[in-house]
Amino acid sequence: MALRLRKRGKQPRSKRGAPRGGGDEVQRELDARAKPSNKVREVVGLYVYPVKSCAGTSVSEAHTCVTGFENDRQWLVINEKGIFLTQRQHPEMALIQPALHPDGGLVLSAPRMDSLRVPLLRETDAGAVRTRVKVWGEEIADTVDQGDEAAQWLSQYLGRAGCRLVHFARAERPVSAKYAHSEEDRVGFADGFPFLVASQESLQDLQSRCSTEMRMNRFRPNIVVRGCAPFEEDTWREVEVGPVRMFGRKRCTRCKIPTTNQETGEQVGLAGEPISVLRSYRGAANNAVCFGMNTTHQWGGFRQTVSVGDKVLVRTVVEGIPPQ
Repeated sequence: MALRLRKRGKQPRSKRGAPRGGGDEVQRELDARAKPSNKVREVVGLYVYPVKSCAGTSVSEAHTCVTGFENDRQWLVINEKGIFLTQRQHPEMALIQPALHPDGGLVLSAPRMDSLRVPLLRETDAGAVRTRVKVWGEEIADTVDQGDEAAQWLSQYLGRAGCRLVHFARAERPVSAKYAHSEEDRVGFADGFPFLVASQESLQDLQSRCSTEMRMNRFRPNIVVRGCAPFEEDTWREVEVGPVRMFGRKRCTRCKIPTTNQETGEQVGLAGEPISVLRSYRGAANNAVCFGMNTTHQWGGFRQTVSVGDKVLVRTVVEGIPPQ
């Protein structure tokens, strides 16, 4: 289904052409303080996560849509009350490997389970069931249940009755007005932003302080870059990733998912690495810790392609981008 935004009136534009109107006073102040930059970095990894909180897929190129990369967090596992499930409660979700099927659906694989093909059910299909779900307390009406077979498979694997798999029927969930760069910013089932960007150098810096092996998949980024100073991405206000213009809006505060080994599903909790280490030098308000930069992008109604090896042109930087 083609993703189109409703037409709206003209918005004021920045000097670089990006629509304005989003963000609170803090964001507008950061825009005013941003300084030009001519740094050039490189994309070395691209990832999509078709089912929220399940394993990701490394790709050599990814296409943009209004909510980020195509097929990124467009499916969601919910409980019998319609509330979303994640690795926070079920770290074994890390071992569910969704693969995109040519028909637009999924193939689900997990340890001790037979693989299951899940054809995509759309809202226009006969017998389609519209479902209301909740993500962080926000009610989302435009989802379609993906059938009993997928529900039984997930319930068996997770060891709890009542699990269902839903698909986002329409991309109409707005990015928080507090952080949005544009009133048109949209996101799928991701926690709040279309993209998460992190650098290899940030991971290397963290690894140098940890006794446990740290892999980037613990942090679930969409775009991994290199050629930076550690945590340089914290300062990026406007960047061009290949052909896509992106805007750094919020440093990513981390929950306990990074304490889950994505290869084994073992979770050590907030008292363990890497959260305990990040807290020692990457702490923020309310006992939060940060790793990676949440970004939005300029969506002009047509897909663009980001590829591994693309240059990342850092256009503006600013200190003090808040984590929350």
